[in-house]
Amino acid sequence: MIDLRANVLEAFNTDFCARLEYHLTKTFGSVNDNKLKYIWCDGIEVPSIYEQFTSESILDMKSISTMCWLGFSGQDRYQMTIKPSPCTKRKCFEGKDLEDCLPDSSSFKWVVLDMENFTVQLQLK
Repeated sequence: MIDLRANVLEAFNTDFCARLEYHLTKTFGSVNDNKLKYIWCDGIEVPSIYEQFTSESILDMKSISTMCWLGFSGQDRYQMTIKPSPCTKRKCFEGKDLEDCLPDSSSFKWVVLDMENFTVQLQLK
């Protein structure tokens, strides 16, 4: 039996986390709200897939948790929750690149930011 966690880890690798970091910073920069416009992301930790899931629970994946550095200095630690779409799940199961799953950076609809509790939630497409 193939351990599907290895495929998910292959999809959520350091390269994808770096692309997501820059994409998120670009999204904040496109917002007209000055409170959000100058927020930037300075890193996203590769999720601990083996700790969060069993191979069987990958099929029911509702979210992936990790940490990121975000804020006006880019250095505040935030709890990040990434909500995968059906397309994202399929690519994760196959260990494929997730860049196509990044939402439009000119829209803020895929980001839920809570600066008081240091949490951010992202909905991939």
